[in-house]
Amino acid sequence: MAMSTGSARHSSTPGPSTQPTPTSSYKQELATLFGVSAVMMDQADMSLHRCYERFLAAQDVIKKAQDMWEAQTWPYPKRGLEKDLVEIFVSKSVWFASYKKTFPFLSKYPEMKLWLEKSPDAEVDVDVWGFKKESYSFSDLIGYIERGGPWEESEEEVIVAKKRKGKQKEEDIRDKRRKVGSPRKNV
Repeated sequence: MAMSTGSARHSSTPGPSTQPTPTSSYKQELATLFGVSAVMMDQADMSLHRCYERFLAAQDVIKKAQDMWEAQTWPYPKRGLEKDLVEIFVSKSVWFASYKKTFPFLSKYPEMKLWLEKSPDAEVDVDVWGFKKESYSFSDLIGYIERGGPWEESEEEVIVAKKRKGKQKEEDIRDKRRKVGSPRKNV
C-alpha cells in the first residue's frame, strides 16, 4: 500500500491533524463492535491483575471474531487477525513478548490464576509468589513459570544469606569504629 503525501500533512493549518489514523479508527471500530470498555483499552494500569484481565478479554474478542468469520458475519473485507485484535488492548510487541509467554500457561498454576483474578479464595502474595514485593511484574511471572511455581529458598541459599549477614555485621562494626575514631581491631 503506497503512503499518501496528502495535503493535510503539508497544509498551512497549524497543529496536528485531528483526523484519526486508519489504525486508531479501526481499533476504535473493533472496540465498539466487541463492546470493549475504555478502561480495558487504557494502558495506564499495567498491574499484572489488569494485564490478566485484558488477556482474558482479548481471548474472548479473538474467539468472537473467529466465530463471526466462520458465520460470514464479519463486517470487514479482511479477516480479523489475532495481531490486529489484541491491539485493542495492548501493543503487539507487549502481547507477544509478555502476555503470550505467561498467561496461557496458568492452567498449571491454579493458585497464581486465583491471585491474578483477585479471587477471595486466593492466597496472600507471599504464599503465591514465595516472596513479598510492592508490585509484581512480567519478569516475576516469567520466573515463576520457569521455576514451576513460587520461589523457595534452598538450604544452600539460606547458608549463603546467613554468611552474608555475618560479613555485613563485620563491615558495620568496622565502619562504626572508623567514624568514632576507635582503634582498629582485626575482626
